Amino acid sequence: MTAIDLSRKPIGDLELAKLADALLTNMTVEILNLNECRITDAGISSICDILNKNEIVEELYLGGNHIGVEGAAAISTALITNETLRVLSLNGNAEIGDKGVVYLIGALEHNSTLVDLQVHGCGCYEGPKDGAEGHGNLAAAATNRIRQIDDILYDRRIDSNFESLLERLFDDDFRVTGIDLTGRQIGAKGVTRLAEALADNTQVRQLWLRDCGVDDDGAMALASCLEQNMTIVDLFLGSNHIGDEGLKSISDALALSNLTLVSLEMDGNRVGDSGIDYFYRALDKNTSLLVASFENNRIEDFEKLEMLQKFLGERRSGLNLVSF
Repeated sequence: MTAIDLSRKPIGDLELAKLADALLTNMTVEILNLNECRITDAGISSICDILNKNEIVEELYLGGNHIGVEGAAAISTALITNETLRVLSLNGNAEIGDKGVVYLIGALEHNSTLVDLQVHGCGCYEGPKDGAEGHGNLAAAATNRIRQIDDILYDRRIDSNFESLLERLFDDDFRVTGIDLTGRQIGAKGVTRLAEALADNTQVRQLWLRDCGVDDDGAMALASCLEQNMTIVDLFLGSNHIGDEGLKSISDALALSNLTLVSLEMDGNRVGDSGIDYFYRALDKNTSLLVASFENNRIEDFEKLEMLQKFLGERRSGLNLVSF
């Protein structure tokens, strides 16, 4: 067994302690999923035991629990000496707050192995929301913690292979017609560099960026790329952190200049009703897009999705294409 998935099992702190004891000497489990398991700060000592003594676990998922500032501080201390963990997800632990995230950022200065730290929905400052600019000094003075983490981890995520890929894209290498970076947490910074390399590229037709840590800033960089690039046909952006603002940027690119993108996959992002409305309206000016997917987003009005799919279906039918 190389993975344990107890997500959405209400094991709580007591059962977690038993699991931690069993894992202290385990030499096979590399992935531990404890999302939504009712873990509190009281149970984090068990997590810290795993981080301090187990040298096998590489991915730890603790999203949607009840971890607060004290729990984040304890995890931060354990991360300082841990040398095996590569992925840590704390998404949706709102009680961690900005102070708790600052503790985690501090630990990254000492930890050299973690390449993906997820703290979305943890109550930290993630950048100004719609209309928040100029509302007092708090938003202006607050640091974007997500961006801080991305900047710290960027060099760890980007290896020589990625740098080589960028060079080949700038050179318009005819042998590179598809790029699959699924699961590579290159973040907004890496996506921005990729978008710059693709802007004038005439070879790449398919681009997979699923689960790459792409947020609204990354989506905006891709939108700028789509305004210039005229060869990318399929774009896969599922399982990222793109919201309405990111989708609006992509929509503008499709409406104003892009005539080649045929399919766009946005499953598992943070798009809401306003983003879908904007996207739908943009299609009035775009004639190339035939397929779009927005499953598992934050859309509440499902009639909007049905209208979108009906519209695209009719567009495909008009071209005598098989619906897919």
